[in-house]
Amino acid sequence: MKNKLSELLVPALAALLALSGCKATTNLKPESAADLAEEGKIVVVRPDRYVIFGTRSAEDYLRVTYSKLTDNAAGLPEVKVGLRNISGSHWWDPGSKDCTIYVQTVFYREPITGQGARTAPVFRTNKQPVVIRRGDTRDLSFVSPVKGVRDYQIIISED
Repeated sequence: MKNKLSELLVPALAALLALSGCKATTNLKPESAADLAEEGKIVVVRPDRYVIFGTRSAEDYLRVTYSKLTDNAAGLPEVKVGLRNISGSHWWDPGSKDCTIYVQTVFYREPITGQGARTAPVFRTNKQPVVIRRGDTRDLSFVSPVKGVRDYQIIISED
């Protein structure tokens, strides 16, 4: 009986694997111009974990206190941004802790806010880990070695 079962099961599993559509490549769809136009200067990528009520995304517990693009003393473009950890401010989240996020800034020669298709960035910083204690505000600064920058986007992720 065991032998007959394995004789039926092994070919069935092999057929299932063959029909599962394993491919080495997949085609990505281009981002729509309307979606790109709606993106802001500071964006949060998908959450690191899901819970019953909400997503527990960084957007739930981070607030932007300011963001500004200026030239520093050396004449290089510099983005300054303030991020505040407001976790624990909701009744369902009393045991919140410090948060660790990763921040990356992308610099552009052309304005991107409210635009559809974008030009390629002129500089992209490395992802930088940032720890923000509960209730604290962190002042962050990102410098581009390329002059002539007119816009930027800050990307925040949890990994």
